[in-house]
Order: sequence, then C-alpha cells, then structure tokens
Amino acid sequence: MKIRTGFVSNSSSSSFVLQVGGPFKTTLDVARHMIPQREFNDDQKLVKKTYKLEEKLHPDQVNAVCFNSCNYDTFIVKMNDKFLISTCNNHDWQFPAGAETSCPAEYEQYWGEEFYNLQQRFAFLNLNYGFVGRRLEWDMNNPDASHCECYADNWIVEGKIVCPNCQCANKRKQ
Repeated sequence: MKIRTGFVSNSSSSSFVLQVGGPFKTTLDVARHMIPQREFNDDQKLVKKTYKLEEKLHPDQVNAVCFNSCNYDTFIVKMNDKFLISTCNNHDWQFPAGAETSCPAEYEQYWGEEFYNLQQRFAFLNLNYGFVGRRLEWDMNNPDASHCECYADNWIVEGKIVCPNCQCANKRKQ
C-alpha cells in the first residue's frame, strides 16, 4: 500500500514511510520485500545478492540502499524507527498490514519540494552495481552533466563522477 506524504514533484514518483519492526528490521529486509514486486528478469539474482552483501556488511551499517525500478530507482533510508522510501509510482508496492505509516512532519524535509532530496542527502549502497555513492544532482544550466552518453544517471563515487551502467568516467562536459 502506498501512502503519499508531502509534495512530490513528479506524478511517476512516490514517497512513503514504513515502520521499522515485524518483517522489516533493516533496509535490506525492505529491499528484499520490494525487489520481487518489480517483476524484472533479474529479481531473484538481486535478492540473492542482498544476502551476500549482508554477509560482508553488518546490517546496521547499511542504512541507505537503492535499486533499479521502473522509471525511477528506489531509495530506502532507515532513520530512527522509520524507513523513508522514494520510488517509482508505476509499481504496485504491497506491504503487510500495519507496516505502512503516515509521515511525521520531521521527515517531510527529506522530500521537500524536490523528489531527489532524499537521493542526494545520503550515500546509498547501490544494490544493482555494488558501490556506495550519491546520485549527481540535476543541473538545470547543464542537464547533460547529470547523465552519461548511455543516458544512465551519473553518481559520485569516491569523489569521482561515474556512470553505474557502463562504468565509464563521465564523458560529458561539466
């Protein structure tokens, strides 16, 4: 069940909050629940990858994860007793009764007036590509700088601008 909270700038995006507890103790638990609902060919492979990552990293160290979804990637952040989720509205995300919750005012700042606020405030473990980084902020004055020639969004990883899709350094002019 989706609960829209706050202003979302694009009708294809959705932001909502889940309660920590029950089946959802870590961001990886939430990701494992959501990934099969995408109905992508690589869902089982990606879920298995989350278990391998969990063996390497303590779940408490993974407070922000993301993975590919339809029009927009899905971003999950654990804050206190809540999971903040910014995702694509084109999936019919289903959660157990009682897991979803309203958005307390103190969390609305993470969506604010821009859908990308949550994505740029935290360093995310990108489950598809296996790195930790931040999505490059959209530059209205130079929109080509925010994505690669393959049209994937660029990320900042270890201080470098990288395309997660083709693993190239950004070829576009900054």
